[in-house]
Order: sequence, then C-alpha cells, then structure tokens
Amino acid sequence: MARDPSEAAYFRRTSSFRGFNNIFTGNATVVGTIVAPASLYVIGLVRKDAKMQRTALLAGEAVADAEIVTTVLKDATRRVRPSRPKEVFMTPGLRAVAHFYAETEVSHPATP
Repeated sequence: MARDPSEAAYFRRTSSFRGFNNIFTGNATVVGTIVAPASLYVIGLVRKDAKMQRTALLAGEAVADAEIVTTVLKDATRRVRPSRPKEVFMTPGLRAVAHFYAETEVSHPATP
C-alpha cells in the first residue's frame, strides 16, 4: 500500500493499457461478474452436475458478499470516483470470479 502512489503514477502516464480499458469498461466488468456464476450454474444444470451447480451458487454468493463489503467500505471511506471514467479497477467481486474460474479449471478440467 505504501508504494501505491508511486506505482499509480506509471499507470497514469502510460497508454499501454488503453486497449484493455476499452474492452473491460466498468459496465463490461459488472456484466462479466454477474454472468460468470450464472453461466456456470446453467452449465451445471445442462450437464446435471450438482457439484457444479453448488459451486456456481457459492461463487455467486462470494461475488455478492464482496460487492456488499466494497460498497460499504466505499461509502464509509467516502471514496472519490476515479478521475478517468474509462479506467478499470478490478473489484473484489471480479477478483472472486477470477479466483473461482481458476479453481474450477483445476478441480473440473474440461473433458474432450
């Protein structure tokens, strides 16, 4: 956390991430965060895989929990919105989904 101001300066100066920021807009990350557990649940339904369904529900619950905590903390600390509206920050919910995908791939490898 102490290095945050010095590291942030690099990311403000560089244009290397413009393509990333154009693809992963605020709305796109919200949609991805919500669609990920929902789609995994549907896949579990189609495959009749109860474990996948339970895992997807847990992922959805983790996303909801993380977003609740994020919202409360942002309100409590009076966090100011970023000055650049197209900048993307990985929310805890998105981190939870990314972690969920990684764990799912390890524990449920795709079958050919």
